Amino acid sequence: MHIETGEKSMSRCRTFERISPFLIFSVMFFFNSSLAAAQTPKKLTCKAAIEWQITAEAVIRSFNCSRGKHKGRAAMIIKAGIKNASDIPQRFRIRVFLLDKKIGAGHLVPRRGEPPVLAPGRSRTIRIPFIGTKGRARKMRVIVTTASW
Repeated sequence: MHIETGEKSMSRCRTFERISPFLIFSVMFFFNSSLAAAQTPKKLTCKAAIEWQITAEAVIRSFNCSRGKHKGRAAMIIKAGIKNASDIPQRFRIRVFLLDKKIGAGHLVPRRGEPPVLAPGRSRTIRIPFIGTKGRARKMRVIVTTASW
């Protein structure tokens, strides 16, 4: 076993300190680029600024924000249509964050089934209520990833 001491060891530490910000940035860039490029749905009826992070296996076909009632209580209701764009059956997890209200909610697509997957080319519309929210959100983040089943 060889333990480095002195000048050689210190120069390696300094080199790592110089390279580490670049490495961290590279890893973050790779992770973000693994998600599909920001794709905007064809049917978009939200007036909020939306940040999209969508996996390449999914396509958001529609995204609708409206005020309504859920189980008798006032809510902001989001309806999202998700299509399986891959060639294998998939299950997706959608997460919606209302950034200005500091809340979020999610949904599995499809929620149940035997097995709980969307066939290639098929789509499903889901409803995500945000119970008790007042007004509309100005900033949102929508994340769609594949989920295991």
